[in-house]
Amino acid sequence: MVIIQDPTGATFAAWQPNDHIGAGRVNDPGYLAWNELQTRDHRSATEFYSGLFGWKTSPIEENGDTVYLTIENKGAMNGGVMPMSEAHGDAPSYWLPYFTVESCDGAVEKIKTLGGNLLAGPMEPGAGKIAVVSDPQGAAFALFEGETDE
Repeated sequence: MVIIQDPTGATFAAWQPNDHIGAGRVNDPGYLAWNELQTRDHRSATEFYSGLFGWKTSPIEENGDTVYLTIENKGAMNGGVMPMSEAHGDAPSYWLPYFTVESCDGAVEKIKTLGGNLLAGPMEPGAGKIAVVSDPQGAAFALFEGETDE
C-alpha cells in the first residue's frame, strides 16, 4: 500500500491486491458509487492519472469551457474530475467519494442525528440527487440517490 499526493495536491491511497482485491460490491445502497477529484488543474491531474492507471477521460464542455470530465477505467465509468473555480475559495485539490443511498434527504437527516453535518445540497444536477456531508470528525463524502450501473 502507498499514499500518494498527485501533482495538483490531492492525496489518495493505492495498493497491490493479494487476497483482498478491494471493492467487489459497488452502487448498491450503502456502497461506493463514484469517486470525484476536485482540482484547479484538471489537465495535469488527468495526465497524471491516465499515465499511472491507464484511465481515459472524456470532457464535458459548456460554452467552450471544460466543466467536468468523466473517468473510464477498464470500460466502466466510475468517477469524474470537477474543475474547481473561485467558488471553492482556497480549498486544496481533493478526492470526494460518493455512496449510494435510497433517500438522500433521509440519509442527510440521519447523518445530522449521528453528529455529522450537511455541507452542500441536497441538489439535483441531472443524474440524480446528491448531497455533500461530513462525519463527526469532519471527513467529507457525498451521497447519491438515483440510477446506477449494474
